[in-house]
Amino acid sequence: MEEAVNFGLPWEEDYGYSQAVRAGNMIFLSEKQIRQTYANIKSLLGKFGLSLDNIVSETIYVTDLASQAETLSSVHKEYFPKGRVTSTVVEIKRLYFPQQLLEISGVAVK
Repeated sequence: MEEAVNFGLPWEEDYGYSQAVRAGNMIFLSEKQIRQTYANIKSLLGKFGLSLDNIVSETIYVTDLASQAETLSSVHKEYFPKGRVTSTVVEIKRLYFPQQLLEISGVAVK
């Protein structure tokens, strides 16, 4: 079964973008901006009856790793104190929206 969840933002419909998609027992997430990102991910997972404890893997895309690494690491530890998530951080030139500093794509398993 596939199910998509959105926040009702204009670009979701305009660009055919979903904040989270459930496919079977896996949840695929896509989000932005560190603290707000994790808050959004937590909210999205809650809609599927899951929590951050269900995240098993994430990829974080940042536009300036040197200036964001310390904050990213600190915030990540707050949201994943048990450290049970694989994480890949990739520095990129830019994201779709110029004001975006990072994008997080994650996989959660029920």
